[in-house]
Amino acid sequence: MAIILTGKARIEQIKARLWKTLDNQLVQLDNGELLIAPRYLVTDNNTNPFGDNDLADVRASHFHDIGCAYHQLIYVTKSLHFLIDNGFLHPYTKENGELINVLDDLPLAWLEIRPCKYREVNKIFKQILRASGESKAKVSLMYWVVCHNFKYCFDRPQGLEKRLLFTQEYGNVRKL
Repeated sequence: MAIILTGKARIEQIKARLWKTLDNQLVQLDNGELLIAPRYLVTDNNTNPFGDNDLADVRASHFHDIGCAYHQLIYVTKSLHFLIDNGFLHPYTKENGELINVLDDLPLAWLEIRPCKYREVNKIFKQILRASGESKAKVSLMYWVVCHNFKYCFDRPQGLEKRLLFTQEYGNVRKL
């Protein structure tokens, strides 16, 4: 089963229904691979098909937004143990006393940008939703909704520019 390895990203609203993530997010997929959503992703932050994201964990949407906007996902080539042992993934105590894991910016050489197909990005969305603790019914409903968003099939996006990750806003919500 997938594991979400970092706490919920802080977000900053940049205009109506549009946010920017301020923290890196890391998940380990069912197959053991590490997937990253680097900070500064511009996102609609929408996971819940009914629009009330206070009722859902939105981290899955961040990874889905990257896959849909670019038809690519960003994988980490180093192991989880390597990231922990070298201090890139480490515990942090929030102001409210909650202990979470945070992921520092990674060297770009440790990232691999891979193309992803429509079905793949939707399956990863479902894996991350399950890992977030959403109910089976909610995961099924939300997965059904993203599987019926055919905008992906008609978009012809530009690829991600690795050199810009961790430094500036990226994402194209209009195409999501």
